[in-house]
Amino acid sequence: MKTEVLASVRLDGGVFELVREVEASSSYDAVSGASALRARLRAEGKPIPVESFRTLAQWAAERRVDLSIEVAKLPAVFAQLAGAIELGLRVVELPALYDFLEDKFGIGITTEVPRVEGNSLLFVAGNFGLGQAPAIWRVTVDLTTGAVEQIPVPPLHPHGGR
Repeated sequence: MKTEVLASVRLDGGVFELVREVEASSSYDAVSGASALRARLRAEGKPIPVESFRTLAQWAAERRVDLSIEVAKLPAVFAQLAGAIELGLRVVELPALYDFLEDKFGIGITTEVPRVEGNSLLFVAGNFGLGQAPAIWRVTVDLTTGAVEQIPVPPLHPHGGR
């Protein structure tokens, strides 16, 4: 198993990392080489798996770390923990790639990028599979408890109009 660090954010008391774990490919198996996105904390000299925002919030509370300050450093990285790892959705973080959503859902993509407001991490995430209509959600993460809430954004024209 090969591990590649995709993003790293220094926190008060540790380092938060997004990593991609890639299974070694085999010449005998066309399907091998699968990868998975994971999150971890590196604190006190050891990696700690982070399976959810609740895990991160608990770690922060035990160390009196203010997550709203820490997450505001790179909100898009932390949005991946809630969006991709917890919910299995793609986080909308590069507006130029997702401008088609503005007409379909009536939202301003540039104002929906991952951001911290008060004690919440806010962003939009969605499913964008080939051959299926895109579906998006507004996601709110409570940075005190780690609770993740997703609210569907209905399309402007649900039956394929316009």
